[in-house]
Amino acid sequence: MGFVTKNSTLRAPFVTRNGSGVPSAPDATPTYEIYSGDYSGVLASGNLAAVSGAATGVYSIAAATTDGGYAAGSTYGGVVKWAVSSTNYSQAFTFSVV
Repeated sequence: MGFVTKNSTLRAPFVTRNGSGVPSAPDATPTYEIYSGDYSGVLASGNLAAVSGAATGVYSIAAATTDGGYAAGSTYGGVVKWAVSSTNYSQAFTFSVV
């Protein structure tokens, strides 16, 4: 995903896709979780937002890096989860705090 400045907001687009890789509308709003650097706990979680006027399946994540254990110079992992036609999908991501 790249880099985000500490005490700012991580912003990134995601496209929900079906099993064939085709952008698809999810059954419900996609969710995300961001994990601590050693993956021992969840630092943040929430819902993605649909991008107004965008193509089918385009959502965005907005997660603040102000509190919750974020440290400059560290890399964090996360996952976005969604379902299409009752089949669950996920996409992992990483980012570094500077």
